[in-house]
Amino acid sequence: MKLSVTFRHLETDRAVKQYIQEKVKKLEKYMMNPKEGHVVLSVEKFLHSAEMTMVGDGMTYISEGKDRDLYTAIDQMVEKMDRQIREKREKGKRKNLSQRRKKAKPVE
Repeated sequence: MKLSVTFRHLETDRAVKQYIQEKVKKLEKYMMNPKEGHVVLSVEKFLHSAEMTMVGDGMTYISEGKDRDLYTAIDQMVEKMDRQIREKREKGKRKNLSQRRKKAKPVE
């Protein structure tokens, strides 16, 4: 998956980029066809913000995390994204299961 990281009002840091890439790899296993992701890291006064947009499986997922610590904001962002992807995946499984039950013929 193609992942881009943008720093706004922050200096570019390889350690932060690597940390984000490790976290996003864990998200990829829940998606069948991840295409691209974009992370925007910014700071306003003392509040760090991390926003993420992921495209894959015919959907666009968006999440955001804010905290005084940059790494905590990233963790919040990834946790919200994980929750969204899992909920969508489970919803799809439930829908497929209910459709299969409707098509099944009763045994006589």
